[in-house]
Amino acid sequence: MQVEVLRGEAANSVTRRLAARVFVYCTDPEAEEDADPDPEDGPLYDPSCVWLASDPGQITDDALACRGCLSCPWPASENLLKAKFGSKNIAALELHPARHESGRAGAATPSESSSSDPCPFAGIRLSGSRSDFLWQPKEPSPLAERTAELGGCELLRLMTCPVALGFFKPSATVYCANGSRYDLPLSEYGKVDALRSKMAELLQVADDVKLRLVFADRDNMEVTRENLDPKSKNGFLPAPMALLCGVGDLTAAKRLYEARSEEAVREPGPEADDKLQVLDLEIL
Repeated sequence: MQVEVLRGEAANSVTRRLAARVFVYCTDPEAEEDADPDPEDGPLYDPSCVWLASDPGQITDDALACRGCLSCPWPASENLLKAKFGSKNIAALELHPARHESGRAGAATPSESSSSDPCPFAGIRLSGSRSDFLWQPKEPSPLAERTAELGGCELLRLMTCPVALGFFKPSATVYCANGSRYDLPLSEYGKVDALRSKMAELLQVADDVKLRLVFADRDNMEVTRENLDPKSKNGFLPAPMALLCGVGDLTAAKRLYEARSEEAVREPGPEADDKLQVLDLEIL
């Protein structure tokens, strides 16, 4: 890029069009250093963090790709930028409407945006999906909170350090004989007795002893303290997993589990707004 600088009283003004790329990835919590933890304490069930980065050099070696949807209102061009990404690889998302809609009547140019407008990156919203995990966004958004407090360009701050926008919380995905499905966080229902009581409440079964709770990937193996960890007297689920539940025959629950597919990712962002045209972004 060549820039001509003029001497004199007149101020030099240079506009540089920037198509910023961002990356979304997750990191799992570090393994516990204690090789022989107290079985009475149970697992910690720490969540995985989901990050937004602008510099690929800042993506850590242990980063994992994840499924999700990112949206970003871009009021200057009357667009809602949106991109869905998969879990095969960590892809780049390019956030700039002009890059994807060149030639559209009314498309915004850099000169049309006022320096007093809030940074569009403050409006980035994210949702994620991962099997046997619950998505929990950070509320309020760190990007919006930081922009409201400091002003300025959120992209420049993002280029210096990634920011966590949410978490994947370990959960038990329970497929029921009546056709329902429940996702229960292990931080609350990691103990088998607590999980069984909650399912009895949800399925309106008066006596939870009559309720069958079976590992979805093992042939009719009941979820009991002995089958989980004979050393543990409290009976905690060791990790996120899928379970079958019901009274009596669990064939319908098994079919529901086998027919499962990757659930649709909830699309984050503002409610329907006639002023914003949805623009699907290309995954690079």
